[in-house]
Amino acid sequence: MANNYRLFSAALVIGAAEKPWCEAKLAELRSMSNAHPGDEIDHEIEVDQYDSCADFQFEFEVNNDQPRIWFYSEESGNTNHVAEFVQMYLAHFHPDKCWYMSWADTCSKPRLDEFSGGAVFVTATKIKWMEAQRWASEQTEAFIKAQNR
Repeated sequence: MANNYRLFSAALVIGAAEKPWCEAKLAELRSMSNAHPGDEIDHEIEVDQYDSCADFQFEFEVNNDQPRIWFYSEESGNTNHVAEFVQMYLAHFHPDKCWYMSWADTCSKPRLDEFSGGAVFVTATKIKWMEAQRWASEQTEAFIKAQNR
């Protein structure tokens, strides 16, 4: 049996005054995810340092005097949940800003079509997705269609 993974690592720069809202919203999302039995969430790690929320990990950090939230997955993570959180953040604090994240889809065995990746682009009002495998398939279909004219 093979295992599939979605790996990502991205940061969202936040204002110092925005951190309490982010902490509260992430805690709310965590409690919602804890309500679902079977979610693969690590409850044994110290919440203040490292947390898991709706199948992604995050840490609050400071980089060059700028607070930020680092979102990542060590084995697999849900990019939808990260994008939805970021959209809520942008809508609440920065409706004129945008954010993006890319990811890699991998497999523990070299199975055909099990490797891909993609990106998400987030604004306060829209979330746009691009998946590499789907894009390549669309390009192939367009090429074949053009050849058959």
